[in-house]
Amino acid sequence: MVTPMKTVQEIFNRLQEKRREQKSIRTSYKGELAASHEYQRITEDLERLRARKKQYEQSVRSREDGNFKKIDELTFAIRQDAQLLSDIALTSMLKGESVSVQEEDVEYEPVFTVRYRKIR
Repeated sequence: MVTPMKTVQEIFNRLQEKRREQKSIRTSYKGELAASHEYQRITEDLERLRARKKQYEQSVRSREDGNFKKIDELTFAIRQDAQLLSDIALTSMLKGESVSVQEEDVEYEPVFTVRYRKIR
């Protein structure tokens, strides 16, 4: 006997139930960590080290300010080009055209995903 295909709603409901179970387990785990004195001490030590690390990074960054401005500019340009690449690929696929790109001997094809968000 062939099982009927699940509806989108049934799969969504199953996914939400698994997420609730996962959240419950994580909450329990975090509760056990919070009750541990050793964990609290390690966390405090880690915070102090992070502060020292950040202070050191900022001192180096101030000496290398020009390079970091360039990094920020490149990051922005990369995001724009990635969005443009996605837009063009989607438009081409909707027209029925084949889409792929190459880098040296490696060929890439686009991968699209569907995400859901709450409607307000």
